[in-house]
Amino acid sequence: MIKEFKDFISCEVYKWSLGDCTNGGASSKWKSLYLCKDYVTDEDVLEYCEEKNCLDEVERFVKVETRFLLGKEYKNIKLVFEGRQKVRHMVGGMSGGNLLYSCDGRWEDFTGCPYPLSIHDRYETQEQYEMLSR
Repeated sequence: MIKEFKDFISCEVYKWSLGDCTNGGASSKWKSLYLCKDYVTDEDVLEYCEEKNCLDEVERFVKVETRFLLGKEYKNIKLVFEGRQKVRHMVGGMSGGNLLYSCDGRWEDFTGCPYPLSIHDRYETQEQYEMLSR
């Protein structure tokens, strides 16, 4: 179960100045998101939101995703509740240009890095993806 100050921190969304390119992603709707520890599951988030009566905010919970591309480590932010939302059958998540950061001293403990991370909350239908990939 999520405990507010132990398992997640509130972080600010830094939006791209030229407009929203998230295709309606979570970072376009909220000024802040909740960065969760790695062990927090989508079931934990759902239970927490039900208990706090805030189910409409379930997409505000995000995690760090670590990927290895061409032998290098890359980190970005992804939705915790990704698998159960409408985005399940879409292409993504990919960056829409927004960043996440917090001045909370635990930021580096949560992320493993001292700098803001790209939020991968842009999802497209397969048709949109093919059209925009030309």
